[in-house]
Amino acid sequence: VTHDEIVLMGGASSTGAQRRSYGWLPDTDAWRNMGNLMTAVHSMAWTTYGNATYVIGGDAGNPSWNWLQIRSTANRYISPAEHTGDMTSPPIDLRSSTDGDALLRWIRLDGSTPPGTSLGLQYKTAPDPLLLNGIDWRPMIGNFSYNHPIGNHTIPEPSIAGSDRSVQEFLDLHPWLQCRVVLSTTEGDAWTLPDLDMVAWGMEEAGFAAMARTALQTYGQPLNVTTLVDVEDPWSTAELVLDAGFGRTQRVVAEEVAGMWTVTAPMDNLRVINTANSSVQMVQQDPMELQWNLHLDQGVVNLDHVSLHLEVRADDGSLVFAAAPEDPTLTWNEEIQVNLDAITADGRDLMASSSVVVAADRILTVDLSTGFPARNDAPADGAFQARMHLDVEDLAAGQFVPASTWFNTTTPWFDLSMAHPAPLTMLLPTDASGPADLRIELRTEANATLLFENDGTSFVLDAQAPTLLGSSPNQAAYANQNGNRNVILSFAEVGGFNPEDVSFRVWVEARDDDGDGAASLDEYLQAPATWVNTGTVWTANFTVDDTANADHQAVRVLVVGNDRAGLSVANATAESGHLNWTTRIPRTVDILSVYPGGGIVQNLEPGRAVGWQVDVSDGNGLDNLQEIRVELGGDANLGIRWDVITEQCQNLDGRTAVVACSASTVGDVMSLDLNLAPEWSLVPGVLNEGAVRVVARDIDGTNATEVGGAWAFARGMTLDNVNLSDLEGATQGPVAAGSVLAVGETLNLSATINHTVSGVPYDGGLRIRWFGNVGAERWDGGSSVMVSDGVLDTGIPAPNAGGRLMLARVEVWDPQDTSLLHRIDLTPLDVDEEAPFLVAKNDDVTWSRYHLDDIVVGLNIEEDTAWTAPVNVTCQVTSTERSWPEVTQSVMPSGVFEDLILFTAVFNLSDVGDPADLDPQASLACWANGRDDAGRALVGSTDLTPSDPWFIATLTTEGPDLELGDVTLNGAVDSEGANIIVAAPVIARTEAIERSFVVEITLASDGEETVVVRREIDGLGADEAEIIRGNFNVPKGAWTLTVSIDALGNVSELDEEDNLWTYEGQASGGGAGAVLVAGGGLAVLGLAVVLMRRRGQDADEVKAALPGPTGAPQKSKPKGPPGADRRVSGGPRAPPSSPSSAPVDLARAEAALAALAPAAAAEPNETGDKTVGSIASDHTELPGGGDYDYTAEGTHYEGEGIGRWKLRDDGSFERIS
Repeated sequence: VTHDEIVLMGGASSTGAQRRSYGWLPDTDAWRNMGNLMTAVHSMAWTTYGNATYVIGGDAGNPSWNWLQIRSTANRYISPAEHTGDMTSPPIDLRSSTDGDALLRWIRLDGSTPPGTSLGLQYKTAPDPLLLNGIDWRPMIGNFSYNHPIGNHTIPEPSIAGSDRSVQEFLDLHPWLQCRVVLSTTEGDAWTLPDLDMVAWGMEEAGFAAMARTALQTYGQPLNVTTLVDVEDPWSTAELVLDAGFGRTQRVVAEEVAGMWTVTAPMDNLRVINTANSSVQMVQQDPMELQWNLHLDQGVVNLDHVSLHLEVRADDGSLVFAAAPEDPTLTWNEEIQVNLDAITADGRDLMASSSVVVAADRILTVDLSTGFPARNDAPADGAFQARMHLDVEDLAAGQFVPASTWFNTTTPWFDLSMAHPAPLTMLLPTDASGPADLRIELRTEANATLLFENDGTSFVLDAQAPTLLGSSPNQAAYANQNGNRNVILSFAEVGGFNPEDVSFRVWVEARDDDGDGAASLDEYLQAPATWVNTGTVWTANFTVDDTANADHQAVRVLVVGNDRAGLSVANATAESGHLNWTTRIPRTVDILSVYPGGGIVQNLEPGRAVGWQVDVSDGNGLDNLQEIRVELGGDANLGIRWDVITEQCQNLDGRTAVVACSASTVGDVMSLDLNLAPEWSLVPGVLNEGAVRVVARDIDGTNATEVGGAWAFARGMTLDNVNLSDLEGATQGPVAAGSVLAVGETLNLSATINHTVSGVPYDGGLRIRWFGNVGAERWDGGSSVMVSDGVLDTGIPAPNAGGRLMLARVEVWDPQDTSLLHRIDLTPLDVDEEAPFLVAKNDDVTWSRYHLDDIVVGLNIEEDTAWTAPVNVTCQVTSTERSWPEVTQSVMPSGVFEDLILFTAVFNLSDVGDPADLDPQASLACWANGRDDAGRALVGSTDLTPSDPWFIATLTTEGPDLELGDVTLNGAVDSEGANIIVAAPVIARTEAIERSFVVEITLASDGEETVVVRREIDGLGADEAEIIRGNFNVPKGAWTLTVSIDALGNVSELDEEDNLWTYEGQASGGGAGAVLVAGGGLAVLGLAVVLMRRRGQDADEVKAALPGPTGAPQKSKPKGPPGADRRVSGGPRAPPSSPSSAPVDLARAEAALAALAPAAAAEPNETGDKTVGSIASDHTELPGGGDYDYTAEGTHYEGEGIGRWKLRDDGSFERIS
């Protein structure tokens, strides 16, 4: 205030600090702009001096509003009488720590309200400060907020209070608070305002005051947690609950017992905390703070995180309070890092390099340590096991490419602590040397993953001391004097040498001997050496000058030192040394003789042996001899050499071949027999024909001698019995005009070959070449063959394409393709590429099983060259249960149509089996086999076998059937001696019977059977019938009459059970005439029927009195086509059916009896009128009183006064006398 004027300077708004300044005169309510400050500031100090106002300091940044600052809602600064304002706090966290939960229990407003003023308090809570803006101010009546007056106010309990509240409801509490104080006055013009002293509140809370970490490890260092409990209700236990879901929970309970806090785990499905080693103690009484020291356990399988919360419970176990950290998730890591710190043996670091060598029988030690990935601590507990695997590639010492075997050993399991693992030890084996690989294997029964990246090392194990393999010069050698001799010592050594660890000392007798002729250690001089090694052979090289020595004076070499494993070279005495030799004076070899010499000519024929004998000697001894050479034609590279050292013969080049060499020694003379054979590559060229030069070489030099006219060229060959043949497949023979070859076959070329000059059979190689064209395809190639004892026998592949082979030839050349020895020109030939194919036949063909006498099978074969041989066609009838035998025909081609070879096979299968025996499901299957002119087997879309035939035709059940009609007996069938006329109709049902068959009527009596009629019928038309008639005299006693159709079984039928009719009669001695009509089976006399009827009996009484006719009942006939074949003669037949009862046709029997009844007595002249030649249409017109007579000439009827009558074929009778 300056001069009664209120000055407003700077300050801040929502846009930041301000520069403006204003002046206001309250008396006049006048405002004026007083200009801008030099810098926009707020929160500054100010003072006045004189008539000026000075601004000091201030803040140019954005302001931080305090919740107690008052903001007027009026736009003017005139204090009205009524004024209302409020002060709103920022969001207030009720918790002591964010890792917990709190519950507001009471809130209090302190202050005073002068008359005309008032103070009011409102609040709201939320689980998050950002959610406070969307919550209504409390307290509320209905949906309207009101103000708490000055005083203390209890916060209403949540909807679920106390022990009924769940853990989750505690975890969902509202720990964030916001307050608003509402101030109002009606005395504002007097500046009377309410006085606000304080807003206070109280709450319950529980939470985590401190937590060392949220990342846990299996067997990790203890987890230190501090919990805070500040609640009103009494409680007895604090419980940490770890939950991994799916029922995996651990509850760690802290409880004060007798002044001491204990920790237990009544529920443990996680094994995260090891309560046996854990502890808890109180560190603060009010509010209660507990410090938990939790030792970590191994955890359960597949555990990666747990959620943590705190539960406070009363004595009865009811829930008092619960809280959780702001982030309740603790991660769990089961990985434990195992580190390989060191591997040592015999004081050597085996991890330094794979080339470190250690001797056997030493203690190997492995040091391990543990830790957690990305952490600096290690497990505090737990156990694991370790063992060592040692694999040694056991190398054979002293080999450039050493043979190797594997040696393996494994230690037992060592029990180790995860906190402080003890060292592992192993005694290195003594029975293997070579590269060694040591691996450490870990395992644990805990739910932990052991990370072990560097699990071993490689080194060299040496179980053998170095041994001397050999030397140059050789031990005890007699060596030429040499002023710069390179001495080589080779050692068998696996681990190797360090040059500085080995020294070589030399003693030269003429130079170093003190006169006693024996070497002593102090007389040796050291020689510098260089080392090389290959495989397990280590070689030292150094130089020795022994020119001071006379002949046979000595040189000694002594080796002192050890290998890389510290194993010493084997000791040797100074007198003998490790190596010794004596000095030698060189001499040359002498060639004593060469045989055959000049003038004796040997023919050089390819592949035929020639030879020379050479005698030599050497003044220094034959053991100095190294090589004997025989050179031909003045060419140093043509000929043969004998290696004396290896006792082996070698060619000087490829123009000759070694045949045989030998050497023998008599005294100081060596005799050699050297034999070679010229190769085809040996051609005259610039050679000096006949020249021989013998060269002998020993260790001191060479000597040579020459002879001339010793050999001549003879390259001619004679080929006899040359033959090119096809010896493969079904078609074989010489290849000539008209031959057919098959693609894929190999032709055979044979011949005998002799040297032209000597006539000796040739032994050696040749080249076979062939040329030709098959269409656009070339047929050419070649092969190298060997001829043994003059016999050529080799194969030539046939062309790979089918067609006509033109311009073809086969040539025989020498192995170098320089001389043509023989040529065969081939006439054009056919080449068959494809196998013959039997064209498929439809399976929808049907035949009647009763018409198999003329089966025509047509075959079409696709053939690309020629087929002139027969084809075998096989057919077989089969059914469900029965099969007929196979029937095969061999048929020749019947024609050619386009690319098809045509064949026709005709089968008659009617004699093979009985169609009646086949099951309802029957078929005819056919297949074929054969080969074309190239020998290729016939193929088809099936396998052409009985199991997979070419085609299958269905056999129907349609066919012929013979039937026996109603058989009639005319005469007194019960009267002994009476003549009975039999009439048996034979009917062909549906189809015609085209072959003959026999109908037979026989009479059986007293154990004998007599043929009444035997007649052969030469076929019947469809539905045509023929009556077979006969007569017989009734025998005494019981008799049986049988009618049989097709008695010989010539006709195969649909039903053979209706071909038999049987009648059983009994002669009584009297009787009367009768006609008996029966439809087959067993018939009885019809006379009794008529007599009974005449006595007045009804039909039922007659039927009861007569035995019914027996036989198979009539059955319906299946329909079939005409022309059925017969069944096989003598084949199986259906047995006769047993007689069965059948009804008697009484009316028909009575009519027949009436026809046979005695007529009125005829006048004598009537009988006399029947003259010779008279005809009776049937037996009813014959005069009575006669008898029937059966003879070979036929059936006759005769009697006294009535003449003799003969039965004709139509059933009528003619009087013949």
